[in-house]
Amino acid sequence: MLIIHSSILSFQFTPHRNFFLKIWYSKMYQFSDCKMSKSKNHTNHNQNRKHHRNGIKKPKTKRKESMKGCDPKMVKNLYFSRKNNKSKEELAELRKTKAAEAAAKAAETK
Repeated sequence: MLIIHSSILSFQFTPHRNFFLKIWYSKMYQFSDCKMSKSKNHTNHNQNRKHHRNGIKKPKTKRKESMKGCDPKMVKNLYFSRKNNKSKEELAELRKTKAAEAAAKAAETK
């Protein structure tokens, strides 16, 4: 049980009453078994307004993903394989020129 002295109650007329109130309440809760529970754990108040102030933007997509952190041997191999890959049009042209050369050789041999 907490005994309150009459001198403590005289805090109402002093300029530092908030300070004394804090001390008094802390002493009161120190001796009690239960403490005050929080009534609210989370709120989303005003968050949507804050998010929309500058507008919600789509994340920027990268044109080419970085190879940082990949195996350097694989990256080097990938570079050369891409460099030597031919497009469909280039392959078609190569076939035509090879066919023309083969036809020219066949005509010479006859």
